[in-house]
Amino acid sequence: MRFAVLTVLFIAELFALKHYIKIMYPKIGWNTLLAKSLCSLIFVITAIFAQSFSEGRFVFNTMLAAFICSFFGDVFLHVYPKLGNEIVNYALGGVSFLVGHVLYIVSFVKAEKAFVLPGNILAVQIASAAVLCIAVNVLMRAFGMKLGKFGVPVIIYSFALMIMVVKAVTLGYMLASSGRGVISAFVTGIGAVMFAASDIVLASDFFTGGKDLKKKTANMVLYYGGQMLLAVSLLWINYN
Repeated sequence: MRFAVLTVLFIAELFALKHYIKIMYPKIGWNTLLAKSLCSLIFVITAIFAQSFSEGRFVFNTMLAAFICSFFGDVFLHVYPKLGNEIVNYALGGVSFLVGHVLYIVSFVKAEKAFVLPGNILAVQIASAAVLCIAVNVLMRAFGMKLGKFGVPVIIYSFALMIMVVKAVTLGYMLASSGRGVISAFVTGIGAVMFAASDIVLASDFFTGGKDLKKKTANMVLYYGGQMLLAVSLLWINYN
């Protein structure tokens, strides 16, 4: 039953995303905002169903809050340029996603407590996230992306994003090692990696003019695919 419901939600996300991609550019308006909001609402609903099927609440509250922050981040970043103010919307969108990543991290930290981890794991995770953050920022500049006034915010955001990815991949590995299956590792780790990849694609488009429709499409596919996988991960990580 649970897999049938989640399958229906994935199919609904696929059709909603297909419709949004079809109308999203260059005609940004209330219709595209509603279409994008529907895509985001579906991954929130998926998280709620996955939690109900897991019958646990260990990380649900913080994970749900993270999905809700992402929902509002999607709305804020979408409404510019025709429905809002650039500075206000980018600031609100960026902060929403940053808070969302912090909440994901908190959720994964909670879930890690169910496993016996090496004593130096936190230092390794932070060091790994720092290396990834530096690599991403160096590559962005190497490929001619001019960050300008967004330089410092991008570094802060990308570091939080990479900690989230490292935590998720670690948790996915621990879930698989504990006998919960490869699928649990896939939806948790790959979901976070897809989320990060979507942001990198988005940055490569935004900081080079923001007119590449293929990059916009790839960004949306990676983002919503990643969010749906993270939502489903509650089946395995939402302990009592």
